[in-house]
Amino acid sequence: MAPLAPRTSAVRPSSEPVIRGRFILGPEAHDPSIITCTGLGGVGVTMGAIAGATAAEWATEGKPTTVPGADVLRPDRPSLTEVTR
Repeated sequence: MAPLAPRTSAVRPSSEPVIRGRFILGPEAHDPSIITCTGLGGVGVTMGAIAGATAAEWATEGKPTTVPGADVLRPDRPSLTEVTR
C-alpha cells in the first residue's frame, strides 16, 4: 500500500463584507436566540477565542461585555444588508 500524502483541510468562510474588514458576530434580527459567529477566515486562530467568548456573552447575558463595541459586527448591520439586497 502506498503511503498517504500529507493533507490539510480547513473551513475558512469569507465573503465580500468580511474581506472588507469585519466578520459576522451577534444575534440574528429575526430570532435573537440564534447567535452567528462566522467569517473569521485567516484570523480564526487568533480571534476565535474572543469571538467565541463574545458570542457566549450574547447568548447568556443578552449583550457583549468583554468587547463592548461588538455591535458593529452584528449580522443585521447596514453594510451587510446593503450587500444582500
